[in-house]
Amino acid sequence: MGKGRPWQGVWPAIVTPFKEDGAIDEASFAKLVERFAEWGIHGLVIAGHNGEAWALRHGERALLTRIARGVVGDKMPIAVGLDGTGWKEMIEDGKEVLDAGADGTMVEPPFLVTTATREETMMRFLAILDGTQCPTIIYNNPRRTQIQLTVDVLTELSHHKQVAGFKEATRDLAHLIQLIHNVKERTTVFVGPAPYILPGVLMGARGYISSGPLELLGRQGVELYDYVLNEDLERARPLSYIATAAYPLLFGLGTWPASLKAAMNMLGLPAGIPRPPVLQLTREATETLRKRLEEFGLLKGAPAGAR
Repeated sequence: MGKGRPWQGVWPAIVTPFKEDGAIDEASFAKLVERFAEWGIHGLVIAGHNGEAWALRHGERALLTRIARGVVGDKMPIAVGLDGTGWKEMIEDGKEVLDAGADGTMVEPPFLVTTATREETMMRFLAILDGTQCPTIIYNNPRRTQIQLTVDVLTELSHHKQVAGFKEATRDLAHLIQLIHNVKERTTVFVGPAPYILPGVLMGARGYISSGPLELLGRQGVELYDYVLNEDLERARPLSYIATAAYPLLFGLGTWPASLKAAMNMLGLPAGIPRPPVLQLTREATETLRKRLEEFGLLKGAPAGAR
């Protein structure tokens, strides 16, 4: 496994390619992992929101983990998202993916309990961290979970030995900067939303978990991180602009991640289709997406897979 390698850098939250009959397209998933690895990624997240965690069936997380580990070997860490409210079931799922080759997990608040108190939220996180006994990324995404993990809560969690990082998807730069300041000596802060990659990394974030930049930019998505890390802003700015401009486009078409999958397919990356209840983009939305990707210069020349 990818033990000993730092939990930082560029990690795609990889999509799960599904076929028309709803089955996982295992060959396409393996190709995506291989392509991302060729681009120089530093780690991989399976079964996040991009991977349609809500639609995965029992055993499929472990299946995807085994496929990914078979492709990348011990070259990088793999984290697998655990989805649910009851922590006992999540701990069992965590042990299953660890046995399948994962190095750790990613966990978010209990989105079905949107009125959870601080005490209840902390109790659940600590139970999962202690139960799985593995490196864990805490995922703060209030837009989806309707629960805002405050900087104080995240700072307290950062002292737990199993917290390997935070994926911070709050669209609040002040929140992001304060979190980085509070925890950077103990753990990694990964940026979530594309518009915050450049300022976040400049302020001390040690990576980003991708929902678009890497998938659209190809290996330049890794270069974006390297440029910002080395303060080469002349090269970073144009890539940051594309990632930032494409972000609302992707999130404004269809139900996530239908637009991301459609864009990846246009770019030569075998993303498959969503699993119901998420539907594919309408013809009109698909043409809007294609037109905008052309305007960004992303569909010219070789597909993303060749960049």
